[in-house]
Amino acid sequence: MRPYLPKSKCHFCIPRLRSSALQGWTTPVRNYSSSRPPHLIHEHMYVGPNSLFIRVLLDKKHALPYKVLDALVFHFIRLSNTREQGTLPVLWHQSLLVLCQRYAAHLAPEQKDALRGVVRSHPHAQISPEIRRELAAAPARGEAQAADAMDVS
Repeated sequence: MRPYLPKSKCHFCIPRLRSSALQGWTTPVRNYSSSRPPHLIHEHMYVGPNSLFIRVLLDKKHALPYKVLDALVFHFIRLSNTREQGTLPVLWHQSLLVLCQRYAAHLAPEQKDALRGVVRSHPHAQISPEIRRELAAAPARGEAQAADAMDVS
């Protein structure tokens, strides 16, 4: 099932029901490996259900290709640059937190720095410290392999 990503604002009842169903279903990993998810994210401006679907899909903890992670990071950066400070809702912050909790070790150092800037420009009292902690605790993409290679010799 491809998630319903609305192009305009809609009532939260239908997206909440669909995301609840999506949460319970087992999604094959091959569905994430296509180039379709990044295009779905880029095509739509922000509406609340998008963050809901992103959070549900990220909570499935699938191994996502770097192309999809790059698109997700760009999605959060783009939205933070197009919105005024303090206008991003809690759902947006929650989906960013889930991204950092699940995939911070797979983000490049530049991406982690950019997400720290996003959190600085759009803080949330309870969620932003958690996002910063997750970004600081996980090694960046490639750093873990470099440290393992040095230990072997």
